[in-house]
Amino acid sequence: LTIFEEGTYDDYELGQSARQIHRLYQTKGYLQARVHFTRKVGKAEDRVTIHVNEGPRYRVKQIQFAGNRRIQTDRLQEVINTRTFPWLGYFGLGEGGYVTTVQLAQDEERLQNYYRSQGYPNVKVRGEMAPHPDLLGKPGALAAVLEGEVAARGKLFIRFTIDEGVPLQVEQILLHGNKVLPRALLLRQLSLKPGRPFTEKELALDKARLVRIYSERGHPYATLRSLENLDEAGNTVTVHFTVNEGPRANFGAVFIRGNFKTRGGVIRDDLEFEEGDPFDIRELEAAEQRLRARSIFNVVRVQPLGLKAQQTVLPVVVQVEERHDNWGELEFSVGGATDNLVFGAVAYTNRNLFGFGTQLTLKGEYGWELWNGNLGYRDPRLFGTQVIMDLQGFARSKDSQRLGELITFGGSLSFSRELKELLPKLVVMGRYEIRRVKHKEVVVRPPGVDEASKVDVLTRVAGFGLAVEYDKRDNKLSPSDGFRVAASMLAASRYFGGTDDFLKFNVTGQYLQPLPLDMTIAVSLRYDHGVPLGDRVILPKVERLFAGGDTTIRGLEEDMALVERFEMPLMPGGGVTLYHARPQGGNIRLLAN
Repeated sequence: LTIFEEGTYDDYELGQSARQIHRLYQTKGYLQARVHFTRKVGKAEDRVTIHVNEGPRYRVKQIQFAGNRRIQTDRLQEVINTRTFPWLGYFGLGEGGYVTTVQLAQDEERLQNYYRSQGYPNVKVRGEMAPHPDLLGKPGALAAVLEGEVAARGKLFIRFTIDEGVPLQVEQILLHGNKVLPRALLLRQLSLKPGRPFTEKELALDKARLVRIYSERGHPYATLRSLENLDEAGNTVTVHFTVNEGPRANFGAVFIRGNFKTRGGVIRDDLEFEEGDPFDIRELEAAEQRLRARSIFNVVRVQPLGLKAQQTVLPVVVQVEERHDNWGELEFSVGGATDNLVFGAVAYTNRNLFGFGTQLTLKGEYGWELWNGNLGYRDPRLFGTQVIMDLQGFARSKDSQRLGELITFGGSLSFSRELKELLPKLVVMGRYEIRRVKHKEVVVRPPGVDEASKVDVLTRVAGFGLAVEYDKRDNKLSPSDGFRVAASMLAASRYFGGTDDFLKFNVTGQYLQPLPLDMTIAVSLRYDHGVPLGDRVILPKVERLFAGGDTTIRGLEEDMALVERFEMPLMPGGGVTLYHARPQGGNIRLLAN
């Protein structure tokens, strides 16, 4: 009802309300719904009645296409918005299944536009619907049965009749005026080619591509005109492109503005062009992308000066707005967790350390069950390259189920890079890590022995590793669609500073599929494989693979998927036995959920 929004209930607004209600009924499948209003004027009030005759509800049973000889029906089905009614729709699930006269007309237009984009400028499409397939194309018979039993069944059949017409194809392409760039190079940029369909949209895109390639090769003032000649039958077209290449231009001096904290040299490292180089629009765009990727600026603009005046020397202004114009961020927090009960934490982060565009992070946490400290340093553009360097140091203590109290000190140095040239979102990484782990080893002794039941065991792990990751999820922090696959390996050795020799391999994968009602199904798989080297047959205890607990297998105690059991008489006389079980772990682990 529009009368409440507009604040009036004259005949015009009441008519608008009736039309809106009629549209609502049509979107729900009530194509024959009738809605009108009556007004009864009284002395003190008006009484308005909205009369609704719903009629039968129609659900789309079948969609047909006729006359399409060049384009497959499956492809045309993807173009239109109308869908058949899903069987899950009877349970309130699924989408589509209803159609309105407006939607039918819109689908006609979508099909026509798609055909034109494929080179059929004279295509004609007619959509029709009926409660029985035999009534399609028979308006008289359709009107006779709309009130009968066939219509009452509520099924709707839709047919789109297509007259494709004669396709318009490119006969030849001619270039005029190009002196600096060869004809073969320019022709390779075009999507219009002899023998392929001709469309106005592709013509406009090709003109933009030719102007673009000139701006990438020192000619930002190039202009282009096109002329299309049809043959007598109107079936083929000859396209003439005439180029005015314009004067050659070079980069001029570079001016940096807005960097109150970031050093100018850091910004210049992301500019891979120098004064005097030929103008290239790609260099300006790439410089903006690299500066934004540093995540230290709110705004980045790299713009040439003098384009309107068509200067042959173009100075460049780099305008930035600092995002972290401070001495860092200090954060205090307290909380609770299942693995640490009550804890407090303090963290310091400087996201633009001394203006070099690098990041320093210090964090400490102390709680009832564990404490840890971390130091991190990241350079997102090592020596001005696309390589990211991460330096980490850490110390932590945790009371674990498998090895009692674990005290670990360590660090790592890694270098990673996204291989955009090969495959976007593909990241490779090389890493060196070393850590020293101290834990208590339980010694099961007979009753009455006074020696200590736990002894300290020190293990040092050092090695080099490689990793590769391909992440196509829509959001890394809270994904709902896409997939991720990753693989890594670690080679640990005494020659690298450790106490044990072994190899470790890991493969992980995740797939997410959106479902109706804002639900998502997620499938994950993880495989770990450790290979002891030398005369060892099992990994060191601190490197063994365990399972059990909320992060691996819910329903099992932490690390208790595979246990080692000990038993011995509790008393010398026998009769009572002491049992002791502790996590054993192993060399291979497969987890799926």
